[in-house]
Amino acid sequence: MQHRPDVRAREAGREEVVDRLRGALDEGRPKIDEYLERLGRVYQAVTCGDLAPLRAGLPELGRWPGGRRGSRAGAACRQCQYGITVAAGGAAVADKN
Repeated sequence: MQHRPDVRAREAGREEVVDRLRGALDEGRPKIDEYLERLGRVYQAVTCGDLAPLRAGLPELGRWPGGRRGSRAGAACRQCQYGITVAAGGAAVADKN
């Protein structure tokens, strides 16, 4: 489906981008700084045009190499390799060590 850039973004559209970002992070694609920056911009997005550049360079859901991308409903949160807990909904919280 083609998104019109001037149409207000829906929560489902934001969550789709969060899922793609999380999958990319699981694959080691973005650096953690880029992940956190994009994640913040996702939740600030007002229009579909705001979300479009945040999808750039990310595989579509269900097309992750090696089939490693699971569904978001599988776990409420998980620990990633950078010492950050990523909770359902995409919130990232630095772990205290």
